[in-house]
Amino acid sequence: MSSGCTNSAIEFLEHAESRAIVVLDSSGRIFEEYERYCSFKGQPGLGDHFFLHLHRRQ
Repeated sequence: MSSGCTNSAIEFLEHAESRAIVVLDSSGRIFEEYERYCSFKGQPGLGDHFFLHLHRRQ
């Protein structure tokens, strides 16, 4: 992924945070799937950061 793409994604998430709605299934299956690929440390990537953000605010 290019740095421009990463920067655009970060900018989008920063602006969407206050008004975005994320819908997760009540059984937690989608979150379990994310757990396979993402880190609870919120690092090293943007996806990990977003995963941690969802986990903290669900």
